[in-house]
Amino acid sequence: MSRRCSRATLLLAAVLSMLPWPPAQSAPATADGETARALVKFRADTSLVSAKGHSATGAAAARVGALAARLGLPMSAGATVSGFAQVVFATGLTSTELAQRLAQESDVEYAVPDERRRILGAPDDPLYAAGVPGNGPAVGQWYLRAPAGAVQSAIDAEAAWSVTTGHPGVVVAVLDTGVRFDHPDLPRVAAGGNLLPGYDMVSDVDTANDRDGRDPDPSDPGDWLTLNEVTQRSSPFYGCNTVAESSSWHGTEVSGLVGALTGNGIGMASVGRNVRVLPVRALGKCGGYDSDIIAGMRWAAGLNVPGVPANPNPARVLNLSLGAEEACGAAYVDAVAAIDAVGAVVVAAAGNSDGHAVGMPATPS
Repeated sequence: MSRRCSRATLLLAAVLSMLPWPPAQSAPATADGETARALVKFRADTSLVSAKGHSATGAAAARVGALAARLGLPMSAGATVSGFAQVVFATGLTSTELAQRLAQESDVEYAVPDERRRILGAPDDPLYAAGVPGNGPAVGQWYLRAPAGAVQSAIDAEAAWSVTTGHPGVVVAVLDTGVRFDHPDLPRVAAGGNLLPGYDMVSDVDTANDRDGRDPDPSDPGDWLTLNEVTQRSSPFYGCNTVAESSSWHGTEVSGLVGALTGNGIGMASVGRNVRVLPVRALGKCGGYDSDIIAGMRWAAGLNVPGVPANPNPARVLNLSLGAEEACGAAYVDAVAAIDAVGAVVVAAAGNSDGHAVGMPATPS
Protein backbone atom coordinates (compact mmCIF):
# COMPACT_ATOMS: atom_id res chain seq x y z
CA MET A 1 0.00 0.00 0.00
CA SER A 2 1.27 3.46 -0.86
CA ARG A 3 1.75 6.02 1.90
CA ARG A 4 2.25 9.65 0.95
CA CYS A 5 5.14 11.37 2.68
CA SER A 6 3.71 14.81 2.09
CA ARG A 7 0.44 16.06 0.72
CA ALA A 8 0.16 17.56 -2.76
CA THR A 9 1.99 20.69 -1.63
CA LEU A 10 4.49 21.43 -4.38
CA LEU A 11 3.33 24.93 -5.32
CA LEU A 12 6.14 26.91 -3.74
CA ALA A 13 8.60 24.15 -4.56
CA ALA A 14 7.90 24.83 -8.23
CA VAL A 15 9.28 28.32 -7.70
CA LEU A 16 12.39 26.92 -6.08
CA SER A 17 13.08 24.29 -8.70
CA MET A 18 13.31 25.98 -12.08
CA LEU A 19 16.96 25.12 -12.71
CA PRO A 20 18.46 21.59 -12.92
CA TRP A 21 19.24 20.20 -9.47
CA PRO A 22 22.39 18.41 -8.39
CA PRO A 23 21.65 14.80 -7.48
CA ALA A 24 21.03 14.26 -3.80
CA GLN A 25 23.70 12.25 -2.01
CA SER A 26 23.65 10.20 1.15
CA ALA A 27 26.54 9.69 3.53
CA PRO A 28 28.99 6.93 2.55
CA ALA A 29 28.16 3.49 3.94
CA THR A 30 29.90 2.94 7.25
CA ALA A 31 32.45 0.18 7.60
CA ASP A 32 33.74 -1.75 10.62
CA GLY A 33 35.18 0.65 13.16
CA GLU A 34 33.20 3.63 11.86
CA THR A 35 30.11 5.05 13.46
CA ALA A 36 26.70 3.75 12.38
CA ARG A 37 23.69 5.90 13.11
CA ALA A 38 20.01 5.00 13.05
CA LEU A 39 16.88 7.02 13.72
CA VAL A 40 14.78 4.97 16.13
CA LYS A 41 11.28 5.52 17.47
CA PHE A 42 10.46 3.51 20.58
CA ARG A 43 6.90 2.45 21.26
CA ALA A 44 5.03 4.60 23.74
CA ASP A 45 4.39 1.55 25.93
CA THR A 46 8.03 0.43 25.94
CA SER A 47 9.07 -1.39 29.10
CA LEU A 48 12.77 -0.68 28.60
CA VAL A 49 12.81 2.12 31.15
CA SER A 50 10.32 4.16 33.12
CA ALA A 51 10.12 7.85 32.29
CA LYS A 52 9.68 8.64 35.97
CA GLY A 53 12.63 10.41 37.48
CA HIS A 54 14.17 11.13 34.07
CA SER A 55 14.32 14.24 31.96
CA ALA A 56 13.40 13.77 28.29
CA THR A 57 17.04 13.47 27.29
CA GLY A 58 17.79 11.29 30.32
CA ALA A 59 14.99 8.92 29.38
CA ALA A 60 16.33 8.76 25.82
CA ALA A 61 19.79 7.78 27.05
CA ALA A 62 18.34 5.26 29.51
CA ARG A 63 16.26 3.58 26.79
CA VAL A 64 19.32 3.12 24.59
CA GLY A 65 21.39 1.85 27.50
CA ALA A 66 18.76 -0.74 28.42
CA LEU A 67 18.41 -1.89 24.81
CA ALA A 68 22.19 -2.09 24.39
CA ALA A 69 22.43 -4.30 27.49
CA ARG A 70 19.65 -6.57 26.21
CA LEU A 71 21.29 -6.99 22.78
CA GLY A 72 24.88 -7.11 23.97
CA LEU A 73 25.62 -4.40 21.39
CA PRO A 74 27.49 -1.26 22.53
CA MET A 75 25.32 1.71 21.57
CA SER A 76 25.01 5.33 22.61
CA ALA A 77 22.21 7.86 22.42
CA GLY A 78 22.30 10.79 20.04
CA ALA A 79 20.04 13.77 19.43
CA THR A 80 16.34 13.51 20.21
CA VAL A 81 13.68 14.11 17.58
CA SER A 82 10.45 13.65 19.56
CA GLY A 83 9.37 12.17 22.88
CA PHE A 84 10.14 8.62 21.74
CA ALA A 85 12.32 9.14 18.63
CA GLN A 86 16.08 9.62 18.76
CA VAL A 87 19.40 8.88 17.11
CA VAL A 88 21.28 5.75 18.15
CA PHE A 89 25.00 5.26 17.47
CA ALA A 90 26.96 2.00 17.24
CA THR A 91 30.18 0.68 15.71
CA GLY A 92 31.17 -2.49 13.92
CA LEU A 93 28.25 -2.50 11.49
CA THR A 94 26.66 -0.24 8.90
CA SER A 95 23.82 2.18 9.56
CA THR A 96 21.51 -0.04 7.52
CA GLU A 97 22.49 -3.11 9.52
CA LEU A 98 21.98 -1.24 12.79
CA ALA A 99 18.52 -0.07 11.73
CA GLN A 100 17.53 -3.55 10.59
CA ARG A 101 18.69 -5.05 13.88
CA LEU A 102 16.83 -2.52 16.01
CA ALA A 103 13.66 -2.74 13.94
CA GLN A 104 13.28 -6.37 15.04
CA GLU A 105 12.85 -5.37 18.70
CA SER A 106 9.35 -5.38 20.15
CA ASP A 107 9.98 -2.07 21.92
CA VAL A 108 10.79 -0.32 18.62
CA GLU A 109 8.08 1.18 16.40
CA TYR A 110 10.53 1.79 13.55
CA ALA A 111 14.25 2.14 12.92
CA VAL A 112 15.77 3.61 9.75
CA PRO A 113 19.31 4.64 8.79
CA ASP A 114 19.92 8.27 9.74
CA GLU A 115 21.19 9.42 6.37
CA ARG A 116 22.47 12.69 5.01
CA ARG A 117 20.33 14.74 2.62
CA ARG A 118 21.57 17.43 0.28
CA ILE A 119 20.14 20.74 -0.80
CA LEU A 120 18.21 20.87 -4.04
CA GLY A 121 19.13 23.91 -6.13
CA ALA A 122 17.37 27.26 -6.11
CA PRO A 123 17.54 29.68 -9.06
CA ASP A 124 20.75 31.68 -9.05
CA ASP A 125 19.52 34.69 -11.07
CA PRO A 126 18.70 37.20 -8.34
CA LEU A 127 17.08 40.16 -10.13
CA TYR A 128 13.51 40.39 -11.28
CA ALA A 129 14.41 42.90 -14.02
CA ALA A 130 11.06 44.70 -13.93
CA GLY A 131 10.03 46.25 -17.21
CA VAL A 132 12.06 43.90 -19.40
CA PRO A 133 9.66 42.08 -21.77
CA GLY A 134 9.61 38.39 -22.51
CA ASN A 135 10.47 35.23 -20.64
CA GLY A 136 13.58 33.19 -20.05
CA PRO A 137 16.70 33.50 -17.92
CA ALA A 138 17.83 36.60 -19.81
CA VAL A 139 15.12 38.67 -18.13
CA GLY A 140 16.09 37.80 -14.58
CA GLN A 141 13.61 36.01 -12.33
CA TRP A 142 11.81 34.35 -15.23
CA TYR A 143 10.16 31.80 -12.95
CA LEU A 144 7.93 34.52 -11.47
CA ARG A 145 6.56 35.61 -14.83
CA ALA A 146 3.61 34.34 -16.84
CA PRO A 147 4.13 31.05 -18.70
CA ALA A 148 4.90 31.65 -22.38
CA GLY A 149 6.81 30.00 -25.18
CA ALA A 150 9.43 27.60 -23.96
CA VAL A 151 9.00 28.71 -20.35
CA GLN A 152 5.82 26.93 -19.29
CA SER A 153 6.89 26.33 -15.69
CA ALA A 154 6.82 29.98 -14.61
CA ILE A 155 4.18 30.71 -11.96
CA ASP A 156 2.73 34.07 -13.08
CA ALA A 157 3.40 35.71 -9.73
CA GLU A 158 2.12 39.10 -10.87
CA ALA A 159 -1.37 37.66 -11.29
CA ALA A 160 -1.17 36.23 -7.78
CA TRP A 161 0.10 39.54 -6.38
CA SER A 162 -3.05 41.23 -7.71
CA VAL A 163 -4.94 39.03 -5.23
CA THR A 164 -2.49 39.02 -2.29
CA THR A 165 1.13 39.68 -1.51
CA GLY A 166 1.04 37.60 1.65
CA HIS A 167 0.12 38.38 5.24
CA PRO A 168 2.37 38.85 8.28
CA GLY A 169 0.16 36.42 10.18
CA VAL A 170 1.45 33.60 7.97
CA VAL A 171 4.77 32.08 9.02
CA VAL A 172 6.76 30.11 6.44
CA ALA A 173 9.55 27.96 7.88
CA VAL A 174 12.55 27.46 5.61
CA LEU A 175 14.37 24.28 6.62
CA ASP A 176 17.75 24.68 5.01
CA THR A 177 21.33 25.83 5.64
CA GLY A 178 20.28 28.77 7.79
CA VAL A 179 20.30 32.39 6.72
CA ARG A 180 22.62 35.36 6.34
CA PHE A 181 21.12 37.98 8.61
CA ASP A 182 23.25 40.63 6.87
CA HIS A 183 21.33 40.20 3.61
CA PRO A 184 19.89 43.65 2.70
CA ASP A 185 16.57 42.17 1.54
CA LEU A 186 16.21 39.95 4.63
CA PRO A 187 16.25 42.13 7.75
CA ARG A 188 14.68 40.90 10.96
CA VAL A 189 11.07 41.73 11.78
CA ALA A 190 12.25 44.20 14.44
CA ALA A 191 14.14 46.08 11.72
CA GLY A 192 11.24 46.21 9.29
CA GLY A 193 11.92 42.93 7.51
CA ASN A 194 10.37 39.47 7.53
CA LEU A 195 12.91 37.27 9.34
CA LEU A 196 11.91 35.69 12.65
CA PRO A 197 14.59 34.42 15.09
CA GLY A 198 14.44 30.73 14.11
CA TYR A 199 16.63 27.91 15.41
CA ASP A 200 19.72 25.87 14.55
CA MET A 201 18.79 22.18 14.73
CA VAL A 202 22.10 20.73 13.45
CA SER A 203 23.38 18.44 16.22
CA ASP A 204 26.59 17.15 14.61
CA VAL A 205 29.40 19.64 15.29
CA ASP A 206 31.38 18.84 12.13
CA THR A 207 28.31 19.27 9.94
CA ALA A 208 27.26 22.45 11.76
CA ASN A 209 30.57 24.21 11.02
CA ASP A 210 29.86 26.71 13.79
CA ARG A 211 31.69 24.93 16.64
CA ASP A 212 28.54 23.82 18.44
CA GLY A 213 25.36 21.81 18.08
CA ARG A 214 21.73 22.85 18.45
CA ASP A 215 21.21 26.45 19.54
CA PRO A 216 18.94 29.48 18.94
CA ASP A 217 21.20 30.95 16.22
CA PRO A 218 20.22 29.82 12.67
CA SER A 219 22.92 31.94 11.02
CA ASP A 220 24.59 30.21 8.08
CA PRO A 221 28.38 29.98 8.65
CA GLY A 222 28.90 28.43 5.20
CA ASP A 223 28.89 24.85 3.97
CA TRP A 224 32.04 24.79 1.86
CA LEU A 225 34.02 21.59 1.40
CA THR A 226 37.72 21.40 0.65
CA LEU A 227 39.27 18.81 -1.63
CA ASN A 228 40.97 17.20 1.37
CA GLU A 229 37.67 16.91 3.22
CA VAL A 230 35.97 14.99 0.42
CA THR A 231 38.93 12.79 -0.59
CA GLN A 232 40.61 11.82 2.69
CA ARG A 233 39.16 8.71 4.34
CA SER A 234 39.70 10.15 7.80
CA SER A 235 37.39 13.08 7.04
CA PRO A 236 33.74 13.01 8.18
CA PHE A 237 32.89 14.26 4.69
CA TYR A 238 34.80 11.63 2.74
CA GLY A 239 32.88 10.74 -0.42
CA CYS A 240 30.48 13.68 -0.13
CA ASN A 241 31.77 14.89 -3.49
CA THR A 242 34.77 14.38 -5.75
CA VAL A 243 35.69 18.07 -5.96
CA ALA A 244 35.80 21.02 -3.58
CA GLU A 245 32.59 23.03 -3.12
CA SER A 246 32.09 26.69 -2.30
CA SER A 247 29.44 27.68 0.23
CA SER A 248 25.97 27.51 -1.30
CA TRP A 249 24.20 30.05 0.96
CA HIS A 250 21.19 28.03 -0.14
CA GLY A 251 19.01 28.86 2.86
CA THR A 252 19.45 32.57 2.21
CA GLU A 253 18.48 32.12 -1.45
CA VAL A 254 15.35 30.19 -0.56
CA SER A 255 14.40 32.60 2.24
CA GLY A 256 14.76 35.43 -0.25
CA LEU A 257 12.49 33.74 -2.76
CA VAL A 258 9.89 33.24 -0.04
CA GLY A 259 9.93 36.59 1.72
CA ALA A 260 12.56 39.10 0.62
CA LEU A 261 11.53 42.74 0.79
CA THR A 262 10.04 43.66 -2.59
CA GLY A 263 9.49 46.97 -4.28
CA ASN A 264 12.34 48.57 -2.34
CA GLY A 265 14.54 49.29 -5.35
CA ILE A 266 17.28 46.77 -4.48
CA GLY A 267 18.03 43.11 -4.90
CA MET A 268 15.28 40.73 -5.87
CA ALA A 269 11.55 40.12 -5.66
CA SER A 270 9.96 37.43 -3.49
CA VAL A 271 6.78 35.43 -3.89
CA GLY A 272 5.28 36.40 -0.51
CA ARG A 273 6.76 39.76 0.37
CA ASN A 274 4.62 40.19 3.50
CA VAL A 275 4.83 36.72 5.07
CA ARG A 276 7.12 36.02 8.00
CA VAL A 277 10.10 33.74 7.34
CA LEU A 278 11.25 31.35 10.06
CA PRO A 279 14.79 30.10 9.34
CA VAL A 280 15.33 26.59 10.69
CA ARG A 281 18.87 25.40 10.13
CA ALA A 282 18.95 21.66 9.44
CA LEU A 283 21.70 21.44 6.81
CA GLY A 284 25.40 22.20 6.95
CA LYS A 285 28.53 20.79 5.37
CA CYS A 286 27.60 17.84 3.13
CA GLY A 287 23.90 18.40 3.82
CA GLY A 288 22.21 17.21 6.97
CA TYR A 289 20.96 14.11 8.73
CA ASP A 290 17.35 12.97 8.61
CA SER A 291 17.15 13.23 12.40
CA ASP A 292 17.98 16.95 12.38
CA ILE A 293 15.69 17.65 9.41
CA ILE A 294 12.77 15.88 11.06
CA ALA A 295 13.46 17.56 14.41
CA GLY A 296 13.46 20.88 12.55
CA MET A 297 10.17 20.02 10.86
CA ARG A 298 8.54 19.21 14.17
CA TRP A 299 9.87 22.32 15.91
CA ALA A 300 8.84 24.55 13.01
CA ALA A 301 5.25 23.30 13.24
CA GLY A 302 5.13 23.93 16.99
CA LEU A 303 5.58 20.30 18.05
CA ASN A 304 7.76 19.24 20.95
CA VAL A 305 11.45 18.42 20.44
CA PRO A 306 13.06 17.31 23.73
CA GLY A 307 15.84 19.62 24.87
CA VAL A 308 14.76 22.45 22.57
CA PRO A 309 12.66 25.45 23.71
CA ALA A 310 9.15 25.66 22.27
CA ASN A 311 8.79 27.57 19.01
CA PRO A 312 6.98 30.87 19.79
CA ASN A 313 6.10 31.34 16.11
CA PRO A 314 4.73 28.04 14.74
CA ALA A 315 4.74 27.92 10.96
CA ARG A 316 1.71 27.28 8.79
CA VAL A 317 3.95 26.32 5.85
CA LEU A 318 7.18 24.30 5.98
CA ASN A 319 9.43 24.60 2.94
CA LEU A 320 11.97 21.83 2.28
CA SER A 321 14.11 22.38 -0.81
CA LEU A 322 16.08 19.23 -0.05
CA GLY A 323 15.80 15.50 -0.42
CA ALA A 324 16.98 12.37 -2.16
CA GLU A 325 15.98 10.13 -5.04
CA GLU A 326 14.13 7.52 -3.04
CA ALA A 327 10.77 6.90 -1.41
CA CYS A 328 9.94 8.25 2.04
CA GLY A 329 10.64 6.02 5.01
CA ALA A 330 8.68 5.59 8.21
CA ALA A 331 10.35 8.51 9.99
CA TYR A 332 9.23 11.08 7.43
CA VAL A 333 5.76 9.56 7.13
CA ASP A 334 5.44 9.79 10.92
CA ALA A 335 6.65 13.40 11.01
CA VAL A 336 4.41 14.62 8.20
CA ALA A 337 1.38 12.96 9.79
CA ALA A 338 2.05 14.77 13.07
CA ILE A 339 2.58 18.08 11.25
CA ASP A 340 -0.55 17.60 9.17
CA ALA A 341 -2.52 16.95 12.37
CA VAL A 342 -1.71 20.44 13.70
CA GLY A 343 -2.78 22.08 10.44
CA ALA A 344 0.60 22.95 8.93
CA VAL A 345 1.47 22.25 5.29
CA VAL A 346 4.70 20.64 4.10
CA VAL A 347 5.99 22.00 0.78
CA ALA A 348 8.67 19.71 -0.62
CA ALA A 349 10.97 20.00 -3.62
CA ALA A 350 9.91 17.46 -6.22
CA GLY A 351 13.46 16.26 -6.78
CA ASN A 352 12.79 14.88 -10.26
CA SER A 353 16.08 16.10 -11.74
CA ASP A 354 17.47 14.77 -15.01
CA GLY A 355 14.32 12.79 -15.71
CA HIS A 356 14.33 10.84 -12.47
CA ALA A 357 11.15 10.02 -10.59
CA VAL A 358 9.89 12.36 -7.88
CA GLY A 359 12.02 11.90 -4.78
CA MET A 360 11.58 12.19 -1.02
CA PRO A 361 10.16 13.94 0.91
CA ALA A 362 7.66 14.74 -1.85
CA THR A 363 7.00 11.17 -2.86
CA PRO A 364 4.74 8.32 -1.83
CA SER A 365 6.43 5.36 -0.18
